[in-house]
Amino acid sequence: MTRSFESRFLLLFLLAGGVTPALSDAENSWDSAEDLGSGWHNFSWFGSYYEASDNWIYHQYHGWLYRSSENTDSIWLYDQEFGWL
Repeated sequence: MTRSFESRFLLLFLLAGGVTPALSDAENSWDSAEDLGSGWHNFSWFGSYYEASDNWIYHQYHGWLYRSSENTDSIWLYDQEFGWL
């Protein structure tokens, strides 16, 4: 199933810092996400995602993404359909 242009644009917008406020170093960690339980986490600017293993996350709308860093201040994610974002 191909994701829509709007879905891809929204993800790129968020990753580019479209709505991300200035954060402290501690807040720039994936560990600072709200814990929703059962391995699920949430950032208001990123949405909900499941923390799998080896930097793989499952995003509620975008599916499987590979996260290249432990910090959120410079995000690179690998998407199987779109490549590196």
